[in-house]
Amino acid sequence: GAYNRDYLEFVLSRRINQIESTQSDNNENYFEFQCCYAILLHHFTQYNKKNGWKQGDKLLNKFAETLESISEKGMIFRLYGDDFILLHANHFELEQNLSTIEKLLDGTEVTISYKHFHLDKEKITSLSELENKL
Repeated sequence: GAYNRDYLEFVLSRRINQIESTQSDNNENYFEFQCCYAILLHHFTQYNKKNGWKQGDKLLNKFAETLESISEKGMIFRLYGDDFILLHANHFELEQNLSTIEKLLDGTEVTISYKHFHLDKEKITSLSELENKL
């Protein structure tokens, strides 16, 4: 249910910052995002080996669904199989929702880490620029 890497590249390249958005009358082809979280799953390969690819796919789907349910109006992208990107127009406090995510992963030996980026302050306008910061 998450968007893919190619669409993330498109969204980042068509993103405008708040200054540009107030100066432009025609924003229909652009996305207004400021907040970005890279959410990285660890030990997922071991989970797949132990439980099988089918169970791994189920867990990834549940994880994406959980991110979608807690992210309100954010956009979720799946990157590199077991990593996710969450984009929000304004700052979003992922930390307040970590217990929901950790509960889903409880007993799986899969762990997460995350990094927050402010897209304008860090001048991220492409997937390669984001990947360099990971």
